[in-house]
Amino acid sequence: MDEHPFEASLIIPLFNRAEYTAACLASIAEHTDPALYEVVLVDNGSTDTTGDLLSALDGDVQIVRNEKNLGFARTCNQGAETALGNHLIFVNNDVVTLPGWLEPLLEVLEAEDDVAIVGARLLFPDGLVQHGGMRTWEKPDGSIGASLHPYKVDPELAGRRAELDVVAGAVMAVRRSFFEQEGGFCCDYWNGHEDVDLCLTARSQGLRVVYEPRSTLIHHESGSGPERFSHVTQNSRLLTERWAGRYIPELVTDDAWQAYPNPRRQDGGLVDAPSWSGGVTGTTVRAGASPR
Repeated sequence: MDEHPFEASLIIPLFNRAEYTAACLASIAEHTDPALYEVVLVDNGSTDTTGDLLSALDGDVQIVRNEKNLGFARTCNQGAETALGNHLIFVNNDVVTLPGWLEPLLEVLEAEDDVAIVGARLLFPDGLVQHGGMRTWEKPDGSIGASLHPYKVDPELAGRRAELDVVAGAVMAVRRSFFEQEGGFCCDYWNGHEDVDLCLTARSQGLRVVYEPRSTLIHHESGSGPERFSHVTQNSRLLTERWAGRYIPELVTDDAWQAYPNPRRQDGGLVDAPSWSGGVTGTTVRAGASPR
């Protein structure tokens, strides 16, 4: 038997919100070549109708059931250990796929050996761009953040493939060998910054993190539950503790929350964009630029 009989394992962590899970799975079935993938669902002790939904599934589906909520990192790591696919695709259950979403992610991993992680373009349900990759930044107090979006400086960047420091974990394709070598997501975080930490791990090893907008999906951000924001301060502090002095962010911010290229960054930043203007909030951008 082939060690990896599927090109990809779609690993979906669950905690309640069965309605989102049902919509996610239906969109995957509609928009994804069934020969390419299996689905690995890891349920964190859901108390709604998620159990009934999972019991009714058939096909190339693996189900892992936990008695309690183990958090994003441990749950995804469980799914990766169970997965049979050649590549690992982590997908939030509050995502709805669009046609042609999976193949571009796999194409990058197959064609470019030095790419460890590939992220997709994520849209709000109203069509506004939600995520198009992120730039790291260093605050005046020395803490590290990763929430500056290049497309808010130049809207065309939302439709342009780019090498970045960080892509969003809501839909993240990861080279399996890299993920296993690193032991998966860092379990010291709780439902926040696990994706950032993994991306910085890849970048610190000279591996590339790529944003690929040909893969586009709708994301009901934080629709999977309130746990997303329960440890924001702790997660931010841990990110700085783990990476300050070990990784040089692309940008620096001043006390007025303006961001500029970090003079200590030898590559000058990975995205060809001007110095940040208008503060860190930027502007809203609607999807529509053709990927190129």
